[in-house]
Amino acid sequence: MKRFLTLFLLIIGSIAHATTIDEMIGQMVLVGFRGTDTNTPAYKTLKKQIRKSQVGGVIILKHNVQNKEQILSIMNDLKSINTDL
Repeated sequence: MKRFLTLFLLIIGSIAHATTIDEMIGQMVLVGFRGTDTNTPAYKTLKKQIRKSQVGGVIILKHNVQNKEQILSIMNDLKSINTDL
């Protein structure tokens, strides 16, 4: 059995806020990302997808975590991306 530690699941939006079928579908998608900080290309792509309502949530896995301060930084950055949801 693969050992994945899911530390946190952040739901970015709600289907109730979607205005198009594409946004509704996107908001049902949960994704992870490669890296441990907000400067990686994968994280920057993730932020663009969140802004376009193409992603409904982010899964933080063991390989994303270095320490408590680092994960709090990522979580605060994710929460600030789309404040109207």
